[in-house]
Amino acid sequence: MKKLTLLTVGLLFGLCALGQQVTTDIFTATAPSGAAKLTGQALQDYVHSNYKKTLVPSNQEDTYLADGVIVCFWGLPAGTVKSKPLEEMQTRMVEVLQKNNTVNYARIETINNTRFLIYEFESDGEAYIRYRSDPNSKEQTLNGIIQFKATDKDKARRDLKGLLAGMHFKEQ
Repeated sequence: MKKLTLLTVGLLFGLCALGQQVTTDIFTATAPSGAAKLTGQALQDYVHSNYKKTLVPSNQEDTYLADGVIVCFWGLPAGTVKSKPLEEMQTRMVEVLQKNNTVNYARIETINNTRFLIYEFESDGEAYIRYRSDPNSKEQTLNGIIQFKATDKDKARRDLKGLLAGMHFKEQ
């Protein structure tokens, strides 16, 4: 109860990110409407109180809590990872995930002229949507993960749709 109170107080004092526009050296995006920004400790506290585990990285600046759904996104600069075609990544991710998880779907979608590999899966009773873009002309990629309860699947999918619709590379 004490942790929940601290989390609530922390969220109320300035962490609210109502439709906050996010701009980095790699991309611009809009956080889900009504979302509260989560820092590393607040994220850990929320996960500990509401989930068995998380695959959401605690070191990402753009992590939000939107009506019980954790939304995290980041850009990777050129040279960070070796880029493979999304089709190859899709095949490999499904093979790996199906060994110990339930894969609900894996597909490639084009949104705002950017192709994304998007896959939804369940791991140890927790539900996730993960995505990664094709690299842009500078070999940068857009990445993210959403964690949610299975009952919040529709909310998570709406958050994903809105996030990707508002996410753009900064090509300058």
